[in-house]
Amino acid sequence: VFSPNGDGVNDVFKIKIMGQELYELKIWNRWGGLVFESTDPNVMWNGKTNNTGAENPEGTYYYVFKYKLRTESEKTVRGTITLLRD
Repeated sequence: VFSPNGDGVNDVFKIKIMGQELYELKIWNRWGGLVFESTDPNVMWNGKTNNTGAENPEGTYYYVFKYKLRTESEKTVRGTITLLRD
């Protein structure tokens, strides 16, 4: 859960990772529309479409995160994120 309301607390969705050789995060809304993607672990989702477009509404979003750490095989994690607005 994250709440991008500008209070400086939990304003972005981020995945903390170090030592990666691959980082690919994609986030979709419930209708299957891609709202965010990044290959840079320093670029976190702020709740807007591609971080610069319209604010996405409250709800559940789906993500696929592919990563590879040094000396390990590539892994894929799938899950949900809940976006809350005040």
